[in-house]
Amino acid sequence: MQELQLLSSFKKQNPWAGTYEIKYHKFHTFLVNLCDIYQINCPKFLVPKNKNLKWMKDRHGDCRISPPRIRIKYFSVIDLLHEFKHLIDSSNKDFHKDLNKREWDAIYYSNLLFYITWPERIKKINEIVSMNNSISRFKEILNIKDPHYCAIIDSIEYLRTNELSAML
Repeated sequence: MQELQLLSSFKKQNPWAGTYEIKYHKFHTFLVNLCDIYQINCPKFLVPKNKNLKWMKDRHGDCRISPPRIRIKYFSVIDLLHEFKHLIDSSNKDFHKDLNKREWDAIYYSNLLFYITWPERIKKINEIVSMNNSISRFKEILNIKDPHYCAIIDSIEYLRTNELSAML
């Protein structure tokens, strides 16, 4: 898979290091390269500095098909891959039929690629989380504020509650 090669080189860049502008450049370049793999036009890419926007209240990101746009709340590889999966699936004639399947596909795609590329991060979080019954309590106890880890933990919680983690 070309995505794995791209993710491997992205990992070497330490995508979460640097200023907002440096991280934006790394993530945007990664998105442009993903679009090249799938031979699609790169959408407008947004990661707002202001985290108090109304659309962000209960979401990590969104994808709009026309005009194409991917918006993520934080510099999160999982969120970017998730929204990108929606974008590449939008050309499928059945795209608008089954929202639930579309969400599962995006969750599986993003988490699986992240898991393969950054197994050490998933493993560490899984080890800690498995010691606690409640992931929300886990985040509260450790006072986790890092948006990337929160996105991973939220994804793991979502996967576990919906019994998809066995697929990983």
